[in-house]
Amino acid sequence: MNSFFGKFKSSALELKKVRSMTVAAMLLALNILLFLFFSIKLTDSLRFSFSYLPIAASGSLYGPVVGGIVAAAGDILNLIIKPTGAYFPGFTLNALLSGMIYGCFLYKRPISVRRTLLARLTVVVVELLLGTLWLSMMYGKGYMVFLPARALKAAILFPVETTLMFGMLKMMERVKLPGIAR
Repeated sequence: MNSFFGKFKSSALELKKVRSMTVAAMLLALNILLFLFFSIKLTDSLRFSFSYLPIAASGSLYGPVVGGIVAAAGDILNLIIKPTGAYFPGFTLNALLSGMIYGCFLYKRPISVRRTLLARLTVVVVELLLGTLWLSMMYGKGYMVFLPARALKAAILFPVETTLMFGMLKMMERVKLPGIAR
């Protein structure tokens, strides 16, 4: 347990480094660009986007605190820039949790297929369960109205998203940016 809380402390200390904040800001900007220009809205409650990749990168590079902040800020800024409905804080909570999950699984650890699979699976389950709950609350419809379509989408996209995420993380590991220690 000590290492778990140590990750949060170490990640919070990343907020004091100018280089970390600069790269995190660039990942936030990339998240917004991917959401705005490379997302596909299937229905009112289903969307496919690559905007999870910069969130995974920020969690991997700087830990759960920075990953969560980047994800939550991205969620709010995406809504401000391109409103797609009413603001609901539950989705910001989902984003925050996603960034934190990526940080918990990937921060200061070697990238492996297993770790990437577990991180992405945990995020997908959180998004599936909580996101469906938030949609149910927003639209006043039953939980099971939204769950089947969202589960089908998650099952279809999971292998693709995990493969993309693993490839990106391995590429980042090989590049070894200056000042970004693994």
